[in-house]
Amino acid sequence: MNPDGIDLGTSVTVPGSAPQPGGGSAGAVNAPPPIAPICDPTGRVCRDQYTVTGPLEGRGPITLSDLVNFRPVVQVHRMQPDGWSVVGLHTNFYTATVTQVQDDLLLGIPASVRFTPVSYRWDYGDGESATFQTGGWSWSHLGLAEFDRTPTSHVYAQPGTFDITLTVGFAAEYRFGGAEWIPIAGTVSVPANRLTVSASDAKTVLVGTECTARLSPGC
Repeated sequence: MNPDGIDLGTSVTVPGSAPQPGGGSAGAVNAPPPIAPICDPTGRVCRDQYTVTGPLEGRGPITLSDLVNFRPVVQVHRMQPDGWSVVGLHTNFYTATVTQVQDDLLLGIPASVRFTPVSYRWDYGDGESATFQTGGWSWSHLGLAEFDRTPTSHVYAQPGTFDITLTVGFAAEYRFGGAEWIPIAGTVSVPANRLTVSASDAKTVLVGTECTARLSPGC
């Protein structure tokens, strides 16, 4: 990256730099070679070439506040069992949120922004919370039995009804055209859907069949 601007793969001379081969003078912007047209997603704006002149010249680094046209999406937040829990046993929470690339205008120029999930904060509604680097998986995906512990599961110690929230933190990178990805400092936090769980005590009862044939958690 050019410390005075953003290198978009063209030949650029900024004020105070040395003369360029071929007679270019200091402070001049050499004509860049033609590159394939780059258009915004609407198709309304197409330009044949870009340099560091214009809206990016002389400005500081791209920041998260510049991403007004970009926002990562959190996939549906799920729990197992669905909507209920047994006090003292593990309830599994997970989401399938993945890395995503979006194309739009960045500072008026067509660009791509890549969002990568790096943190998952669950608030379990009982005063407990936890932050993980994984979004978790279902019990079946992990090859586990119901109520087994998972990397993102939680145990409720008391009965009650609890609201669970998930906030996903995304790292962001951007690029113009086919240039290298450039990281942006900080993370973007996006909330997922809210879940409600009813946690109750399990009670052992007499049944007329073997317990393995019953679905009740108290069996």
